[in-house]
Amino acid sequence: DVRQPSAEYTVRHLQHANNKPGTTKMAMYRFALRNFKGTPVKHFLVESEDLTGAAPTAVKKPSHHIMIIDRSGSMYYDLESLKGTLEKLLTLAEFNDDTQRVSLLSYSSSGDVKLHFAKVTVGDVMAASSPYLKELRSILVTGMTCISQSLTMAETLVDDSETTCISLHTDGYANDRSPSQENRDIQAAVDNLKKHPALFVNTLAYNNYCDFNLMASIANQLSGKCLQVKGIKEVYQALYDTQALLSGGTSPTVKVDILKADYAVFLSYSAKKVLGSASSIQVNGLKDTDDKTVLRFKEIEPDVYANGSWAISHEPSYDLAYARAMIADGNINAAKYALVSSRDDFLLREHYRALVPSEVAVMASGIESAMFDGLTRVCTSDYGLGESKATVLQVLNVLGSYPKAVKVNVAKLSKNYKRRGLKRLAGTRAEDGTFTPAAVATVDRNPGELTPLGSVDVNRNTATVNILVIKPVRLVRDLVKSENGESYTAIDEVAGISLDGLKDFKNYTVVSDGVVCTPVLTVQISDKRCFAALSALGVVSGNFDPTAEYDINMGDLPVVDFDKSFSVGHDELERLARLTVLSKILSAAVKESSDAYTTEQLAVLKEVHLSGALYFSPPTTNDYTDLSEALATGKVDTRLSYKVELGSPKITALSKLPSANAFLERRFVLTVDGAEVAKPKMTEFLNPKAVWAVKNLGPKVKLTAIDDLCFPIFASLLGFGSSVGTAIQIGSILESTGADLALQGQVQAVIARTITGDEAVQILTTVRKAVDAGIDAIYAKTVSPLVFFVGATGLVPDGLGASKALTADDLVAKYPDVSLSKDEKEGTFYVLPGDVLMTVFTKGEYFTVTPPVAA
Repeated sequence: DVRQPSAEYTVRHLQHANNKPGTTKMAMYRFALRNFKGTPVKHFLVESEDLTGAAPTAVKKPSHHIMIIDRSGSMYYDLESLKGTLEKLLTLAEFNDDTQRVSLLSYSSSGDVKLHFAKVTVGDVMAASSPYLKELRSILVTGMTCISQSLTMAETLVDDSETTCISLHTDGYANDRSPSQENRDIQAAVDNLKKHPALFVNTLAYNNYCDFNLMASIANQLSGKCLQVKGIKEVYQALYDTQALLSGGTSPTVKVDILKADYAVFLSYSAKKVLGSASSIQVNGLKDTDDKTVLRFKEIEPDVYANGSWAISHEPSYDLAYARAMIADGNINAAKYALVSSRDDFLLREHYRALVPSEVAVMASGIESAMFDGLTRVCTSDYGLGESKATVLQVLNVLGSYPKAVKVNVAKLSKNYKRRGLKRLAGTRAEDGTFTPAAVATVDRNPGELTPLGSVDVNRNTATVNILVIKPVRLVRDLVKSENGESYTAIDEVAGISLDGLKDFKNYTVVSDGVVCTPVLTVQISDKRCFAALSALGVVSGNFDPTAEYDINMGDLPVVDFDKSFSVGHDELERLARLTVLSKILSAAVKESSDAYTTEQLAVLKEVHLSGALYFSPPTTNDYTDLSEALATGKVDTRLSYKVELGSPKITALSKLPSANAFLERRFVLTVDGAEVAKPKMTEFLNPKAVWAVKNLGPKVKLTAIDDLCFPIFASLLGFGSSVGTAIQIGSILESTGADLALQGQVQAVIARTITGDEAVQILTTVRKAVDAGIDAIYAKTVSPLVFFVGATGLVPDGLGASKALTADDLVAKYPDVSLSKDEKEGTFYVLPGDVLMTVFTKGEYFTVTPPVAA
């Protein structure tokens, strides 16, 4: 499946192994990184040096293989196969060498790393009644994933008089004690391992949820290779190759000096090894016969590039080597731009949308196959994708603009759906684990595959999109499902309220942390404008037919536009903060009120899990009884998600804003009928007997920037106005949402209590909708696109004008008064123009594992 090139340009990588010994080859060429449109974004002068002929003679040294096994709960389905493979490998006669020594470690949660045996010869391991085999066979899955402890222990076993290889196995994310702490501890362990001149580390990353980026980085820094494992055969081959290399003898360390370059890449075709670094490189684990090439990249100005006499044509695999090194460095954009520069159309179109670790792992594998498997590569004469392709986010935005015209085939959606969260059951679970189903449930009134679309919702601090579908349902008791159908007792009326129009709302996560959970979305469209918009994006074709179903293949689309520009203004974020405070107040004030039903009716609705808006919301619980057991048995696993928050050095995130009731209790006093209420609530705002006063603060209460934001808004709404020194009025905030003067006047009448009762509830409900619409508009225009980009890629857009990445300590040094939460202290911070602060941190998320299908 190789596309025809625009011009004939077929190449194979150079066969360096055929070079005559005793010589080195050097060449200079120009190289430009190009974006998806083919436009150069960085220019380099590159020196290539072939070191093959200068390689020293191999020295047979004692060798040591340290095998590190992940025994966290997520390895439940792979651990037995892995142990069997290790035992099979050690059984092979050619590795039964007295000079060949092995060590075995296993790890799981922080503090439980175990050294099973150390520096034991293969012969002793495989001897009759060997205690070492018993140790290997006894390893069982336990808890979380703490990789750093195993690397730290392995370092104590390294002897610089030996050639040592560490094989590190994992299938998840380093998340214990916390993701950020683990990353720091792993880097510290890697830095210590770098000090050993005869050491290299190979990493094996299992399943699609593994943190391939981290595994690739460890291998790159420690002169090794990273393999994405899809089956036990690949595990065996990787371990076999390592054992063969150690048994046959390795060359002394090859040291690559970066000289005056900005970046260096070491490449060996025969060893299938690519290493990159912004400093000199130390290469271990090579045979005497392996080819060796170093590429040194020096960034130059565009005019120097354009006017230079150096050749532009060069060995195309060098571009791929740069791309592979950039993946290991975590610079995914640069890796993709190098693919553009290589003009390998097939590789680019296969992998340009790769964003998350599982996709990046496939891209790395594809690049390695193109470089090392001896296949003919076909390159186009043009750079880039050639056309603008729609993104997943653009497609979903179009569908969200026409919700009444779209129906979703939920049956097909469910079939291809990839769960990214915990499975929930409708009901409750007692302390002893006993599960009790919810007393009432719903059944479809109109069973069928097509379900109306309610909305498309982009999460506000992660790269996640949910689609809400709406089903007409019937409320029932005593629901029993069997092969013959369903039996139940219908509930058609509650407290005199007809439930004929009852609807159930169900969310499906179609994109989660940048991962497309629904590769194909099948829809029916009744509005020709919606069809035309999707057709313009290239995701539907043919003539418009309102009765047809269309398959939108989102798995082939990039999630976000890499060329999109962003801007965030300080004033806009301040307006968002004020609107958020007001929304919290209004929501709390009318929470237990309804302009349609009495208090008694609301109480009866609550008994059958219905809200005043007739939303069905039963209690739910997890489908496991013990989380630790679920983790240990592989029923539940963890993944990492990027959380992105925008704020300022004063208030780092809007999520820190307190609830309306919490702030009310902090700063105000409520008296009803002469008696002070211990815990005042905003629902008392509509109580005509409520008397409000500002609380006298004690010496221990420290006012913060949150007080500066919230207090004037609360004071204005409670009727204090400028009497407490505030200039912010509710009217000025409402004006920013486009609310007319009449509505602003009605709100002032509610504050003055000249409008009360149900009319006041109706006005506040209307105002809350206007405020929430204003909030949604800011998120949709400014915040969500940026959050989605960062959350999906883990990268900050180059054109955003952000400062260099700051740690929590760096931020405190820059802004001594900044207040950080526990999660934020694990994060990375960027100061944007206008003193806007962007916080990016990772957080562990649990999800229910779908067991593999038995062969």
